[in-house]
Formats: sequence, structure tokens, C-alpha cells
Amino acid sequence: MTDHHRTPYLEQRAGTYYFRRRLPFDPNSKSNRFFVFSLRTDIPSEARDISARLTAMTTLAYDYVRGCPTMDQNTFKALLSELVRFEIAAFEKARLASGPRSLAAAEFAAKREDAIQTTLRQAIYLRDWEAIRAPLDQVAKLLGVTLPDTPLTYATLALEALRVSIDVSRERQRRDRGEYDGRSEIFTHVMHEGLGNSHSVRAPESAAAPISSAFAVTTHETIQQVREPVIQAAEPIQTAVCVPSKNERPTTLKEETSMKNMTVKDDIRDVLRSKNLLNACSENSISLLEKGDEITLSEAFDVYVDFKSHGCTDDWDRKQKPDRVVGQKWRKSSLSNLKTGKTLWSDLLQNKRISEIREDEIDQAVVDIREVPKLHGKSAATSATHGFLALVELTNQKEIREMDGAERSLRRRGCTNEEEIRDARLSKLIPRLRIETYVRHVRCAKRIGTMLHALGITPKNIFVDCAFTNDELSRLKATEDKLAREKWDDRWYDFLNTPVFQGKANGEDDPLFWMPVLARCLGLMSEEAAQLGPDDISSDMGIPYLRVRQQTGDSVKSEAAFRKIPIHAALIELGFMELVKLAQDSGHKRLLPKMTRGKNKQNFTENFTKAFGHYRKTNKVYWHGLDFHALRTTFHHDLMEASTPGYIKRNLMGHNPLDEGEKSYAQNGIPITTLFEHVSKVPFEAHLVISPILSKGPDRTRSKAESLGLKVVSA
Repeated sequence: MTDHHRTPYLEQRAGTYYFRRRLPFDPNSKSNRFFVFSLRTDIPSEARDISARLTAMTTLAYDYVRGCPTMDQNTFKALLSELVRFEIAAFEKARLASGPRSLAAAEFAAKREDAIQTTLRQAIYLRDWEAIRAPLDQVAKLLGVTLPDTPLTYATLALEALRVSIDVSRERQRRDRGEYDGRSEIFTHVMHEGLGNSHSVRAPESAAAPISSAFAVTTHETIQQVREPVIQAAEPIQTAVCVPSKNERPTTLKEETSMKNMTVKDDIRDVLRSKNLLNACSENSISLLEKGDEITLSEAFDVYVDFKSHGCTDDWDRKQKPDRVVGQKWRKSSLSNLKTGKTLWSDLLQNKRISEIREDEIDQAVVDIREVPKLHGKSAATSATHGFLALVELTNQKEIREMDGAERSLRRRGCTNEEEIRDARLSKLIPRLRIETYVRHVRCAKRIGTMLHALGITPKNIFVDCAFTNDELSRLKATEDKLAREKWDDRWYDFLNTPVFQGKANGEDDPLFWMPVLARCLGLMSEEAAQLGPDDISSDMGIPYLRVRQQTGDSVKSEAAFRKIPIHAALIELGFMELVKLAQDSGHKRLLPKMTRGKNKQNFTENFTKAFGHYRKTNKVYWHGLDFHALRTTFHHDLMEASTPGYIKRNLMGHNPLDEGEKSYAQNGIPITTLFEHVSKVPFEAHLVISPILSKGPDRTRSKAESLGLKVVSA
């Protein structure tokens, strides 16, 4: 399927053209569907002509659904937006020019607004749409547009204008009483900058020029002091809207945005400096932030990545302490997931400017992410080349075809068992994102919104609802199979019966042999085992042990992961110490020099996980939940079954100490003999495998006989 970029809503699939357009947003619907149907032609000119006519027809239909059939929605909104700007700006100018007033005059002004609101409501009640025509005519002339002629369209516009005028009157009342939404810009700026940072102000060389307003609705000469509050009949409806003069032009939306961005450019560096972020991002990121809420969603993600790559935390309200090493570690562990989240959100929200993103669009995107196939991007068939909505749609169609095909196949063979038919249909379901993945992608948008809000780019976090309560998470997880890691059971012996463990390893230092054995005998994580070197092996009281530690280029999970682990007797029997000597003699930094780092996370685990999964699938020993980390889980289970004390388990596993006594009063650590005693309780039958480093495998018959208490006698 390819998009035909010159004509909206026209797509080409397998040589045939299709018309595809999203339905208008319906708040009562769980998802936004599409019109999709074939144009039954493969001729581009015919397809463009048909698509243009369909576009016009559907636009007309959609506008009728919205209640505005002949006026463009952007013009509709612009007309009413300018109406609001005229009113508020005129009110502010009149208030500044009028001077002090008496309490009676203030009360009269409040009652006047009440009378205006009553008159506006009465116009709506009587459906007197002409009552608002004069103000609308003036605004339309200013914008260079004409009011709609059709009664339905004009009535729709008039109704919205009356509602807007009521809101404007209420806003005038609130402002007149000194009530405002949020804090003033100057106060907000001072609080961001800090109360301790004072700036000297130099007096201007000449008097400031008077501020000229874009509105000439009221002048100083025409404002008269109200002497007594005489309440008269409600004024004509035209007084509810202040009309600009012919000679003075109002501030347009573009100019207003430009003025706002000038303020953002002046302030953003101060905000970044106050949070110690100015040197924690590139000039490009600063330029993007200077756009204010005109920054696009993908650009906001890029700024976030820049900050995190410099080692910043997500606590944007506090002064940051960037750290380069922390930033590098974040890039290795989290950047790839965030890139996927960025791709999803930017595609579903059409990479709009932050100021243009609506709440209902965010809610719909959360619904759409839930439907994304689990294996998206893994092959050409699951590629989102034409957008994730198109991918979801194609996936749904394929799923229905395959489910229906499975049912037809069974019924043709005479199957009447409905349960069997149901199982056959369910087997064709195409897996969607795991709940854990879905939640992670949704939550990443909230982190972007939090950053933008804390930096003053947006008045609030527009993605604040991209989060999940514990109850919501529980209900979501209840909808999918539990794939939690398990303790390896008797399938472990099937795994040991595969070629690598039966004398067919790829060299003496084959990672596919040593990595699983190290995890099973010592409970090591994959990265801990992969980065072991000859210098990490030592001995104490005659007991060999290895050290898990952080060295240049290495990575450990936490501070508690630094530990000493006695080497299991089974590893000694399999020639582990010979492997150490081999690495020393060869001058290798690692015990397993064949291990390579992945391109994305730059760690050994990335590539080994793929190789280990491929090996298990190839040899038919692949089971969900029984992966490499499950070997470490099994080691922990064995310690529990051996009644190992908790403080020793935590030490061997690299888990955080439980209390202050365990943390602070064991400076010398647990004796190596005690640790060795408990590691030795973990069972491992070395005689079941053939070590690649020994000249010949251990005498399996003799080992088996000795384990049974028997003696082998030669003939």
C-alpha cells in the first residue's frame, strides 16, 4: 500500500486505488473508525477525480454532523475567536482609561453584566439569531470573510456567538472583581527564577511612549463617571460585543503568537539557567524550546532525549545535577524504548504543535496504541510505513480473514463442536502489545508533558491523564496470559541435552555453554556473567570466588550488586579455572571474548539474548517464562529450599540490605566459608554435560556410579 501524496485520502494498494478517510470524532465511541473502500480503478487520473468528489461530499456530510455545513471549520473558529479578543481587549482598555470609581458605580457595572447575560440567554431562548448579526458582520469584515447565507449555517454560528458572548460577559465580571485564572506572568517568572535573584533596573532615558490599543471602542473623552446606579432596561444586544473602529486593526492570531514567542525566547534561557539546564542541552534544543507551545510533539521528544542524555532526572521542578555517565547509561537502557514511544505518539497525533493537540485526540491515541501489533516493525508485513492506524486496520482485517478461514475449514470437514471451532478462531488472533509495553509507551507522553509544563512552555501538562492507577493496571494485566519467569523444572534436563552441552560447543569459551551454567550455579545476571574478566577471579582461605563489580565500560544493576560469590564445585569440575587461565594466557580482558555488544543498548545482553533465544527455538527447548533470567530465579529458589538465611540470600543475589544493621554493621562482609557453604547447596549435575575446555569430558559412568554409592570395576 502506498499513499498518493498529491490527493488527500487517496491510497494505492496492490495496484488499485482506495479512498480512506477518518470519521468525525465521536465521544461515545471507543475508537475512531475510517471509511475505506475501493475506487475500482488503477488509472491515476480517474482515481484523483473520484477522490476529489468523494472528499467534497464527505466534507459536506462531516460539516453537517458538526453543525456547520457551508463554512470552513477554521473560519468558523477564527470568527468567534476574534470576537472574544475584541471584547476582552476593549474591556481592558476601557477599565484602564476610566480611572477610579465609586462603590455604587462598581455595583452598577456588575448589574449591567447580569442584564447583558439575561438578554443573551433570552435571545437563545427565543431563537432570535438576528440579535447577534451586527457584531458578527463587523468581525467578518475585519477578517475578510462573509457570513454564511444558509439559515442552518448562520443559526449554528449565531448560537455559538451568543454562547461565547455570555462567557465573555462572565469573564468581564470576574476580571472586574480581580479574579483571574492562574498566577500573573511576572509572578510566575520570579518564582521560576528564585526570590533571591534580584536584578538592578536602570531608569529609561526618556519617558515611555503611551501604549496604543488595537481597539478604538472607547476613548477617554467618551468615558463618563457614573454618578448614581440607575438600573435601566436591558440595552440592545449589540452592546454585548465591542466592535473595532475602521482605522485601528486588532491583534491577529499570528501576531499574538509572535508576541508570545518573543516573551518565551526572553524567558526560556532564564528558566533553564535557574534549573541548571542551560549547559545540559544543545543550542538546537534551546531553539526548539524558544518556539513555546508551537513546538511539535516530535521536537518535544527530541528535547527530552537531549536532557536525559546529559544525565538529567525527571524531577524538573528542582535544580538539576546533570551527569554525563548517568546520561550514557540512560541511553543504553532506555533510549530505544523512548524512540518507539516517540514514533507512536508523533504518528497518531500527526506530529502537531503542542498548542494544537486536543484532549480527545490524546484519549483516542491511548486507545489506538492498545491495538498496535506486538511484532510491529519486525517484518515488511507488520511495518508502519503508512502509519500505525493503517497498520492496525490491516492487522484487524487479516485477523478476521484468518479466523473466519479457520472456522470454515473445520465446518467443511464436518466439525460441529463449537468449543473446538472457538479454539480454532482464537488461535488465529494476532498478538497485540503486551500490557507492560503498552503502559510504558502511554506513560512516556506524560513525561514529555511534565517537562514542558515545568519549563513554562505549557500552562498545564496536557498529557496528565497518560497514567494508570494500580486498579487500572490490575484490570489490564488480567486480560492477558501471565508470562512471569518461573523456576526451571525437569525441562532443564531437556535443555542440557542440546548440542552445546553434549560436546558440540563452538570452542572452549563458547558463551552459549558458559553463560547458562554461570547463571544456574551462581545466580548471575547476563551482563554480570558476560563482563567477567580474569582479574575478577581470586581466592580466600583456599576457596576460589569471583567479584561482581563496576569497571570502566561495565554495568551493574545497583550498588548492592557489588559482591563476592564463591565458585560452585560443579564449575570447578567443568574446568572453569582452566577457562580463567586460558583468558590470562591469551591476554583477553574478558573470560568470554566472543561476546559482542549490541548497537542500541551497547551492552552484551542485547546480542546474547537474541542468540540464546534463537538457540532455544532451533533446538525446540523454547518455553515462555523459562528464559536466561529464569536460571537466576531458579538459583534463588534453591537457596530458599535450602533454608538459607535472608541476609545471605540477599548478599548472593545482589539485592539491597533489609535493615540498617545488615547495611552498616557488616563492614567486613559475610565470611567466604559461610557463603560457600550455601552456594554448595544449589544442585547441579556436572556429569550430565560435556565441558568444551577439557581434553575429554568427565567419566560420566564413573560419576553416575559414585553419585549412587557404587564402585566401577574394570573387566
